Amino acid sequence: PMDRDAFRARRESAKDLPDHRGQWWQLIYNERHAPAAQWFSRHGWTAVETPLSDYLTTNGRATPADDAEERNMIDSVRLVGAVKN
Repeated sequence: PMDRDAFRARRESAKDLPDHRGQWWQLIYNERHAPAAQWFSRHGWTAVETPLSDYLTTNGRATPADDAEERNMIDSVRLVGAVKN
């Protein structure tokens, strides 16, 4: 996670952005936690993790190449599918 004060400042400044970039910061959970696939696996589930960038590419969706902040965000997101054992 980001430094707590830096995260709060970034989230606050994002409120003034005129486009969708500010919304990213409202969706962030900035606390330390176990990766979802690991958590599910330890609790009786079979879990598969897919990086968001791979999912978007597989489904013919563009990923932002021109905005480093958006690129970093997308590269850090994982989609998890899980089935209860």
